[in-house]
Amino acid sequence: IPRWNYVTQGKRDPMASGLGFAISFLSTDKAVEGPAPPRAEKLPVPDPEIMSKHIKDTCYYLRADEVGIGKMPAYAYYSHRISPTHGDYATGKIDPNLLMEEIPVTERLPYVICVAVEQHLETWLASTGYDGIAKSQSYRAYHATANITVMLAQYIRSLGYRARAHHFANYASVMGPILIACGMGELTRTGDCVAHPRMGFRNKVAAVTTDLPLVPDKPIDFGMLDFCRVCRKCSDTCP
Repeated sequence: IPRWNYVTQGKRDPMASGLGFAISFLSTDKAVEGPAPPRAEKLPVPDPEIMSKHIKDTCYYLRADEVGIGKMPAYAYYSHRISPTHGDYATGKIDPNLLMEEIPVTERLPYVICVAVEQHLETWLASTGYDGIAKSQSYRAYHATANITVMLAQYIRSLGYRARAHHFANYASVMGPILIACGMGELTRTGDCVAHPRMGFRNKVAAVTTDLPLVPDKPIDFGMLDFCRVCRKCSDTCP
């Protein structure tokens, strides 16, 4: 049985098929880890604070809507990831009937850069969640974050530092703890999603782990957990 069903969701909406196909080229190991080791000569970074500002400016230039930097939580790494990747299947590199295997995640890098791309509010409000635009808008934002992080990781490697992109079709880490570490939201009663103070859940995120010297942002508190303790709508209405 093919194990890359995220691409087959395009049967529900042809536009999602096109976006999913484009994402697949950004999700191979070579895309997220780089075609070669980092440049041998490292760019000196005398002021990590200035470098942090530059990295954020670069992400905004690449069309991110929100950017944060954090100290990478060790527990945010997955213990294992899949191989071959979704991209290897979708691009026809391997037999689509080949089963995936789990391989250990051994990377441990000290910093993480997280980017978010917003999903259009009016379109979101008009969608039922079951229509074609719901999937297309989701995939558009996933493609945008994948594009940003793959380019950013390669840029950092060209400066002589290690970097790996983590996005929709090739994660080696969990985004929730990363978002909190980067000051981009608070955990909610959903348990697996982090709410942004402006966008809520209406965004897609991706990240780059790196050893480039940076200054981490701090977790934020905008009252989300306090609101959840009072609201309790989801706990009352969900079975």
